[in-house]
Amino acid sequence: MTNDDSFAIARSLAKEEGILCGISTGANVWAACQVAKRPENKGKLIVTIACSTGERYLSTALAADAKAEVGG
Repeated sequence: MTNDDSFAIARSLAKEEGILCGISTGANVWAACQVAKRPENKGKLIVTIACSTGERYLSTALAADAKAEVGG
Protein backbone atom coordinates (compact mmCIF):
# COMPACT_ATOMS: atom_id res chain seq x y z
CA MET A 1 0.00 0.00 0.00
CA THR A 2 1.20 3.49 -0.81
CA ASN A 3 0.25 7.02 0.19
CA ASP A 4 -1.34 7.33 -3.25
CA ASP A 5 -3.58 4.35 -2.42
CA SER A 6 -4.69 6.04 0.83
CA PHE A 7 -5.36 9.34 -0.92
CA ALA A 8 -7.29 7.63 -3.73
CA ILE A 9 -9.56 5.73 -1.35
CA ALA A 10 -10.14 8.81 0.84
CA ARG A 11 -11.08 10.84 -2.24
CA SER A 12 -13.32 8.06 -3.48
CA LEU A 13 -15.12 7.82 -0.13
CA ALA A 14 -15.76 11.56 -0.17
CA LYS A 15 -16.90 11.70 -3.78
CA GLU A 16 -18.91 8.48 -4.01
CA GLU A 17 -20.14 7.92 -0.45
CA GLY A 18 -20.17 11.43 1.04
CA ILE A 19 -17.75 10.37 3.77
CA LEU A 20 -15.21 13.11 4.50
CA CYS A 21 -12.31 11.14 5.91
CA GLY A 22 -8.59 11.41 6.33
CA ILE A 23 -5.64 9.49 5.02
CA SER A 24 -5.65 6.96 7.88
CA THR A 25 -9.22 6.02 7.11
CA GLY A 26 -8.30 5.72 3.44
CA ALA A 27 -5.55 3.28 4.42
CA ASN A 28 -7.93 1.27 6.63
CA VAL A 29 -10.55 0.99 3.90
CA TRP A 30 -7.91 0.04 1.32
CA ALA A 31 -6.70 -2.76 3.62
CA ALA A 32 -10.27 -3.91 4.28
CA CYS A 33 -10.86 -4.11 0.53
CA GLN A 34 -7.74 -6.25 0.13
CA VAL A 35 -8.93 -8.60 2.90
CA ALA A 36 -12.38 -8.79 1.30
CA LYS A 37 -10.83 -9.90 -2.02
CA ARG A 38 -9.33 -13.04 -0.47
CA PRO A 39 -11.18 -16.20 -1.52
CA GLU A 40 -11.54 -17.41 2.08
CA ASN A 41 -13.49 -14.23 2.91
CA LYS A 42 -16.09 -14.57 0.15
CA GLY A 43 -19.51 -13.75 1.57
CA LYS A 44 -18.10 -12.54 4.89
CA LEU A 45 -18.68 -9.13 6.43
CA ILE A 46 -15.46 -7.10 6.60
CA VAL A 47 -15.40 -4.22 9.09
CA THR A 48 -12.97 -1.34 9.53
CA ILE A 49 -12.82 1.87 11.55
CA ALA A 50 -13.05 5.38 10.12
CA CYS A 51 -10.44 6.80 12.46
CA SER A 52 -9.81 10.23 10.98
CA THR A 53 -11.92 13.06 9.69
CA GLY A 54 -11.05 14.87 6.50
CA GLU A 55 -11.43 18.36 7.96
CA ARG A 56 -7.78 18.58 8.89
CA TYR A 57 -6.80 17.76 5.30
CA LEU A 58 -8.87 20.41 3.50
CA SER A 59 -5.77 22.52 2.87
CA THR A 60 -3.69 19.60 1.55
CA ALA A 61 -3.42 17.62 -1.66
CA LEU A 62 -6.19 15.32 -0.42
CA ALA A 63 -8.77 18.02 -1.17
CA ALA A 64 -7.07 19.51 -4.23
CA ASP A 65 -9.30 17.75 -6.78
CA ALA A 66 -12.48 18.74 -4.98
CA LYS A 67 -11.34 22.36 -4.76
CA ALA A 68 -10.54 22.41 -8.46
CA GLU A 69 -14.00 21.05 -9.31
CA VAL A 70 -15.72 23.90 -7.48
CA GLY A 71 -13.28 26.57 -8.63
CA GLY A 72 -11.48 26.96 -5.30
